[in-house]
Amino acid sequence: MREPAHPPIAKDKVRYVGEIIAVIIAESLEDAKNAAELIDVNYEDIPVIIDMQDALDNSKGLVHDEIESNVCYDWELGDSEAVDKAISEAAHITTLDIRNNRLIPNAMETRSAIGDYEHATGQYTLYTTSQNPHVIRLLMGAFVLGLPEHKLRVIAPDVGGWIWVKNFSLCRRSNCNLGI
Repeated sequence: MREPAHPPIAKDKVRYVGEIIAVIIAESLEDAKNAAELIDVNYEDIPVIIDMQDALDNSKGLVHDEIESNVCYDWELGDSEAVDKAISEAAHITTLDIRNNRLIPNAMETRSAIGDYEHATGQYTLYTTSQNPHVIRLLMGAFVLGLPEHKLRVIAPDVGGWIWVKNFSLCRRSNCNLGI
C-alpha cells in the first residue's frame, strides 16, 4: 500500500476542495473573524483529474508527488488461472467496462471541532462531531497530542445520522488543539 502523509494543514499544494489551508487560534469569536479577514491565498492551477480511468494515466498528473502513481493499492483475490480457464472454455463471452468512481458518504453538516484547555488541571477537552468519541480520545491522546487518555475529554454533541467518514478526520481535530 502506498499511502502519503496526511498533514493537518496543506503545505505547498492543495489537493481537493475543502482541504485545510489555515487555522485560526483566537481569544474570542470577534478576534477569529478579524483574523479570517486577513487570510489571503493565491492558488496556481494544477491539472484536475475527475475520472478514475484518467487517474491511472500518470502523465495526466499525480495527486501526491512523492508517490509514483495515483494507485494506492492493487488488490487481487481468487484463482486467476481458474478464471482464465473458465473464460477460455466458455461458450459465450460478454465484456463490459464498468466505471464506478470512488463513492463516499458526506454529512450535510460541517466537520468541526472546538478545543479547550484548563490550565489548573491540565485537562484538554475536544468538542467534535463524531459517533466514536472514545476512539477519537485514544487516537488523539496517544498519537497526536502524546497525552495519557485521562487528560483528554472528547464530547460529541448531537451528531446527526451515522456517517462513517466523521469518525477519523483527525487533521481537523488535531488543528483544534494547536492553540490550547
